[in-house]
Amino acid sequence: AQIVVKAQPTNRMALMTLGDAHLMAGQPVQARANYRMALELSSDGSDMLFMIIGKTYERELDIEQAANYYRRAIQENQNSAEAHVALAGAY
Repeated sequence: AQIVVKAQPTNRMALMTLGDAHLMAGQPVQARANYRMALELSSDGSDMLFMIIGKTYERELDIEQAANYYRRAIQENQNSAEAHVALAGAY
C-alpha cells in the first residue's frame, strides 16, 4: 500500500489500507493521518472513516476525541447504528 500511495497519493483505498497497516503495527497517529487523507479525497463513505478514526482514539483511551468522531459519523449518517452504539459505549 505504501508504494501505491507514493505513486498515487490520491488513491483512497491505498490510503485506507496503509492506515490499517499502521493501526495493526500499533501506530495510531500514523494510521489517523492516512485515514484523514482518505477522508479529504471523498465524502462518500465518510461516516465509516469517522468511525475508524474514532476507534483509533478510543484505543488510546482518548474518549473525548473518540466521541467527537462518532458524533461526526452520526452527522454524516444518522441511521448508522454502529455510530450510535459506539458513541453510547464511549461513555
